[in-house]
Amino acid sequence: MKPCRAQSIQPRRISRGIAWRRQLPLVAACLALLGGCSEPPPPPAPAVRSVKTMIVEARAGERLRRFSGRVAAATTAELSFPVGGTVSKISVNAGDRVERGQLLATIDSRPLALEVEGARADLHKAESVLAQRSSTLRRNEELLAKGFIGEASIEQSRADVATARSDVAYRKSRLDRASLSLQDTRMLAPFAGVIGERHVQANEEVGAGKAVLSLLGEDRFEVDVSVPEIAIAQLSVGMPAGIVFGALPQERFDGKVREIGRVAGAGNVYPVKIALDRAPRHLRAGMTAEVSIAAAGPAEESEGFLVPVSALKPGSEPGKGDVFVFDSDAGIARMTPVRILSVRDNDAVIAGLEPGQRVVVAGVAFLSDGQAVRLMTPPTR
Repeated sequence: MKPCRAQSIQPRRISRGIAWRRQLPLVAACLALLGGCSEPPPPPAPAVRSVKTMIVEARAGERLRRFSGRVAAATTAELSFPVGGTVSKISVNAGDRVERGQLLATIDSRPLALEVEGARADLHKAESVLAQRSSTLRRNEELLAKGFIGEASIEQSRADVATARSDVAYRKSRLDRASLSLQDTRMLAPFAGVIGERHVQANEEVGAGKAVLSLLGEDRFEVDVSVPEIAIAQLSVGMPAGIVFGALPQERFDGKVREIGRVAGAGNVYPVKIALDRAPRHLRAGMTAEVSIAAAGPAEESEGFLVPVSALKPGSEPGKGDVFVFDSDAGIARMTPVRILSVRDNDAVIAGLEPGQRVVVAGVAFLSDGQAVRLMTPPTR
């Protein structure tokens, strides 16, 4: 029986295999038809190139120099007592705002109050002596008129009165000095501002002239910078300056050179003060700042800008070329023709740009006009 079953199944399997092979061409044709109906995949989007840029600011005829500095109050005062004594009270702390005439600190006034009383008593005594000698002089003058005494007696009385008057003037000046010293035991704010530092504490003994508090005015600010000796000769009082504060990096403020030091400090640098035309609201003394000053350069390059040679794309004619200016609104690099005025080592002086434009300074050979680009982070200035 088993061989009969095997013989009956084998012809059936063979027939099915033959039928499947006959249908293969039809299946392949259907697959080809379906493949022809589908759309090809879209091409990949071109990559947006990152570019290194710089902002053109100063003309090449104005060599832009940058200096680091710190904000300082234009009006400052180290407050001290004109007299020595024990500090009895300090009414303010560092950072407190004060008004002009406000009481800031006091020292023990009792010793000086006793001096005032003693000087006043000495003055009263001297005035009494003057009154007595003046009365004697008047009486002697009457006796002289009647012929009872001689001229010599009158001269002595007049000398005694003059001496008494001098003593009264001396005692009065002592009283005035003692009264003034008593007033000096109270420290009043000479102007409105902010307490910068507190140098002493209550109950501390201080000498005359020892700094007790520092007061900073908030009406005007300036920036203190240190300028090396190779650049100090290019600066002059009144020269305009641009200031960028570390706390406000997105804003630029104008100022002028107010003062140039005559004596160099450590490191052969000269102190220079930059006055602010307008101070920002939240400016504080001690903040960092970067000061840009455009010093005078060659007259023939006064209209050009200094850019790296790598920013130039050679032109078809001598003295001409192209640079790529970044268009921030469109996000593209626009090819801009320029004139090459001169070349300094790795830099070139070019004309045809405007201050504030951002120029691509590397990889210009791989750019085309209108190509989409993005700024390399962070951009160079």
